[in-house]
Amino acid sequence: MVQFLDDNTRFDILPNAVRQTLEFGPTRFFTTLTPGLNIAQLETSLNAGNALFGNAQVLHAMLFNAEAIVVSPKDGAPRFPEIDLRNRFDFGFVQGIKMSDFRVEFWGRFKGHGRTITHISMPNRFEIDTHPLSQPFTRVEAERFEIANVTQAASKFNFLKVRVEGADHPLLSFSHTIDHPTHGPSAPNLVRQVSFKNEFRTIFCFREKKTGDFTPISSTAWTIQFNHVVSYTQNGTNQVVADNSPGASIPRKGNPANVDAVDRGILGMAKAGTPLLTPAILAARFATGSSGRTVTPIAENEELPGSNFFS
Repeated sequence: MVQFLDDNTRFDILPNAVRQTLEFGPTRFFTTLTPGLNIAQLETSLNAGNALFGNAQVLHAMLFNAEAIVVSPKDGAPRFPEIDLRNRFDFGFVQGIKMSDFRVEFWGRFKGHGRTITHISMPNRFEIDTHPLSQPFTRVEAERFEIANVTQAASKFNFLKVRVEGADHPLLSFSHTIDHPTHGPSAPNLVRQVSFKNEFRTIFCFREKKTGDFTPISSTAWTIQFNHVVSYTQNGTNQVVADNSPGASIPRKGNPANVDAVDRGILGMAKAGTPLLTPAILAARFATGSSGRTVTPIAENEELPGSNFFS
């Protein structure tokens, strides 16, 4: 049983100039949250087979810092209680992610080039937002947490400060130009609009190594939403992105009082090892020839995007 010192649990969120936008590389676009990414290098890294998770080219959009003090009687305790605590428990962040319907429109330069719409109905339920290298936590074990013995000599109790650090920059990336499914490469379609919503639950928690059981300590909820329209200049070589989204909702702190049934359900999935399915769903639906693409012809009387699309 782990007992914590009352009123000494802390969970801070430090946003880094969060601003939703679309950024373009030579062949891909990225849904980014903070400026300053070297998109060309990031695209090169992806093309070389590297993942977005832990990629050195991805700047942190948010930092998570949490700590708690574990209390235990000195009487009968191991000589090095901090080592004993580390051997019995894992501390870290487990994150749930829920994506709402995902829609991307690609338009041709001319009416005859048509347009291609990918509209994916997502499961609309929380998954474990993680990577096989750190599953189910958000960071690999060597970077996940540290324990410091802050016990005073005169005290009858051991006080062990557990500190956990995390970071996130949710990114999606797809080709910004695709071949029209009917007309092929002679009628390229360029990304016109991107719309989706992501909800996150970030949970400061610990796992008992012997049983695999997770216990939440503190949690927070945050949301990012993209609704961006792209217009072009110089016949499609330059992009201008308009942000029609409501903005991100990111709190500055987490709280033990936030922990609820949703968080416990996410930790239950973490124990069961439930895999993250959303990236595979998106990749399959965006693959060439996927049945997830809807080709919408442009009618003769339909207005073209106009000068705010190409100029």
